[in-house]
Amino acid sequence: MAERSAKPQPDPPQRDAAFREKRARIQEAAMRVFSGKGFGKATMPDIAREAGVAVGTIYIYFRTKQEILLSIMESHLLVEPLRQFFGLAEEMDDRDLLSGLVEACLRFGHDNAREFIFLLSEILRDPYIRKMYAKRSLGPALELVEGYLSKRVEEGVFGSQLDLKAASRALAGMVVGMVILYGIEFERGKLGDQAASASSQAVRLVLEGLEIRDAKERREGKTGKKMRSGGAA
Repeated sequence: MAERSAKPQPDPPQRDAAFREKRARIQEAAMRVFSGKGFGKATMPDIAREAGVAVGTIYIYFRTKQEILLSIMESHLLVEPLRQFFGLAEEMDDRDLLSGLVEACLRFGHDNAREFIFLLSEILRDPYIRKMYAKRSLGPALELVEGYLSKRVEEGVFGSQLDLKAASRALAGMVVGMVILYGIEFERGKLGDQAASASSQAVRLVLEGLEIRDAKERREGKTGKKMRSGGAA
């Protein structure tokens, strides 16, 4: 009896591309189901129908719907954008780098306002999701920011008095807060149309502060005079 010819298998790069494409399709479908039905009421069959795949196929990629949600958070909330941008840190000016990062996050918020608000609400609502997000996403994201700031301090670009932990959280909080603000007012707001301007303004506040140089020098001069007069008294 003649042997049945084996079906040609795609090479590893093709398999990897197909794997990533289907995984992303499942994530996008899950996000729509979660946002529409709520995470608690959503089921794996719901996600499979939305993605156009068999239920068993989903389990090849994800064991539970919690795992799907965490994977969405990893790819959408801070970690991946930060990793991509800080990978370019040696090639870009700090202002351009930070402006680009903030703008990318704002545009994501513009395109996915409802989904972003849903993800944050689930983080706050579910202790397990919150713990895992902090461990798998938020922690690594803040480490990336701290590493970037630390290197700039060592290079003499940023001040040596910088508190790395506080500064990294301030930067992350600013970006997340701006996206939340857009999510709250997305019916009326124009942040999506002004993402480039808003991001450059935010970075300018970080790098330069609010005060104009002359005003800052005058304030510091007055402070110095008070300290000297107080010491002489």
